[in-house]
Amino acid sequence: MILLTFRNIVVNALDAHLTAMRAFIRRQKNPSYLEVNYRQLVYFAQRLLELNPFDPGDKARLREEVAMAKAVAEKDWLLRMLERRGD
Repeated sequence: MILLTFRNIVVNALDAHLTAMRAFIRRQKNPSYLEVNYRQLVYFAQRLLELNPFDPGDKARLREEVAMAKAVAEKDWLLRMLERRGD
């Protein structure tokens, strides 16, 4: 029960951080190529949070999307998290 509560706190904190990061990126007056990279990072991290860890099809589709994406900040981290998801 303690681990479940801790996981919920972490997920809620990450979700709030992703929301704030999305707003920060949107407010930038001079967007650059980094904007695309970080938008993609936020998008895929949000999808990772919402992923059903027990559905291998969902994981495989998301892993393929991340691998095929050209502009993603921290792509290696996202792929590692997809491998760990469901443990």
